[in-house]
Amino acid sequence: MLRLRITDTHGRAWTRPLGSGALSIGRGDHNDVVLPHDAVSHEHCRIEGDDGRFIVKDRGSVNGTFLDNQRLDEPAELREGNRLYVGPFLLELVSVAATVQRRMRAPLRGGPVLRTTTPAELRARELSRLTRWSLEWDHAGRAPRLLLRGAARRRAEELLRAGSTDATPLLLTFVAASRRRVWRTRWRLLLLPLLSLAAAGMIAWRLWPQPPPAAPVEEVESEIAVAAAAVPVPVASAPAPAAVFIEHRVIPAETLAEIAARYDVAVESLARWNQLNPDAPPPAAGTVLRVEARRTPLPQQQISYELERDYDWRGLSERFGVSVPKLRAYNPTLGLELRAGTLIDVWIDPKPYERRRTTLQIPRFEVRPDAHSVGRPNDGRLAQGIQMPESPLYVRRAPNLMWGSSATVQALLNAVAKFRQDVEFDGELVLADISKRGGGKLPPHKSHQAGRDIDIWMPTLRGVYKKSYLGRERRPLPSEIDWFATWGLIRALVEGGNVAHIFLEYDLQEKVYRAAQLMGATEEELAAAIQWPRGRFASGVVAHSDGHIGHIHVRFRCGPHDTDCVEGIRREDADEHGD
Repeated sequence: MLRLRITDTHGRAWTRPLGSGALSIGRGDHNDVVLPHDAVSHEHCRIEGDDGRFIVKDRGSVNGTFLDNQRLDEPAELREGNRLYVGPFLLELVSVAATVQRRMRAPLRGGPVLRTTTPAELRARELSRLTRWSLEWDHAGRAPRLLLRGAARRRAEELLRAGSTDATPLLLTFVAASRRRVWRTRWRLLLLPLLSLAAAGMIAWRLWPQPPPAAPVEEVESEIAVAAAAVPVPVASAPAPAAVFIEHRVIPAETLAEIAARYDVAVESLARWNQLNPDAPPPAAGTVLRVEARRTPLPQQQISYELERDYDWRGLSERFGVSVPKLRAYNPTLGLELRAGTLIDVWIDPKPYERRRTTLQIPRFEVRPDAHSVGRPNDGRLAQGIQMPESPLYVRRAPNLMWGSSATVQALLNAVAKFRQDVEFDGELVLADISKRGGGKLPPHKSHQAGRDIDIWMPTLRGVYKKSYLGRERRPLPSEIDWFATWGLIRALVEGGNVAHIFLEYDLQEKVYRAAQLMGATEEELAAAIQWPRGRFASGVVAHSDGHIGHIHVRFRCGPHDTDCVEGIRREDADEHGD
């Protein structure tokens, strides 16, 4: 039986059993394996068991997942002897028998077996536990039931009074809220007897016999009625929207003013929430700040880019749309000369796109109507196929594998034109495999046989795309994807009405969903278009399919003249969509 052994930077190791299901790994507490370190993403990677094999997939982590020192761009198999790195943690597959044998072979040593825990280690352990409790309290909406009580609260206050430098702003807030709860409880206990006495007095007064009321005077009643009519009746105002608390991780050279503007809050408020001096130097990169956000943008994206030629800093600034001082701060070890092959880091803050204000000149193509899809996507052929024409609106990765039916080519041309007109995205759009000229099997695909399937590379952030990626078929990494442009493309495809499915891994659908919200998509529009967050078996044009990370797989419906076309796939030797 195989187990997953995790080793931290101090050499401490522990194991976890592996089964046939998926094992999520990340910094977030909801993961199956929680690795608490700043270099580990909230949802870093996942290991899936499949008939005795274990497949590891990166989930769009910032720092990447490395298998035997190679960064994972696509899912890969994890075997015994491989070394999987997630941040500073080493993950390995080990068998139970091998573990037992190693323990039996360990030589006996003289002297004490147990090592006493030092006071510093004990304090660090307690602080780590308190930090975890504070995160649970924050994730549960700061529920009072999760606040510290009794000896636990007093011990937490002692640790903070001792000057623990590793205490997070959230932990300080957690302990302060626990202290306030104690004082509120004490005041309630003090006021309860007084309130009981006051209530008893009110009851006695109401039950005490009262003298008969005086005869009413008509004029007085009239004046009272007029006065009462003149008194305005207060109208209950609508409750203020609940604040949204998020955590922001500071990137290099980022100031408090930039962070405050990002979330539409005041600098003074940001400083107060995190016990910072607004006039002090900016916080160090990697610092986690707590923000009561009035606006929640998409996270900033860090990319690693290898220069394909010599650059200067100004040319690099123009390529990525990032100022020279920022680029120099992201890469402090680089000098003035940037040679080809140099690896640089760039942080990009993605912004929603507006509708293009100018009308583009869209090339017009006459699509002949006699190209027909025959059979199913994974068991079919193409009759008199049409090659996807050359166009300035997109790049063809392999033109000899881009033959489709009349309905597919026309629908694709319309969707690309609508995307370019609706979204101010000027980057390259790479269209890849559709079918061979006559259709039929197209390895390694299981579908793409009947001229109705196409792979489209995800649009990338400004400056990322290289022409050399086409020959190597180097698809975009999740950290390089422009999620706003991706939503614009998906929206154009869906609105065309000819698309049956768009396949994309479920975990990445959240990023598209968030981008769509920031671009004004309605809840009804999102529910019809995207599965997330309703589960990977929910309805939606965008559907889950493993391995669709750097590209989307679009499947079009049969055209009106495709009389021998069949919707759906042959199930005998295909996965859920026949790709």
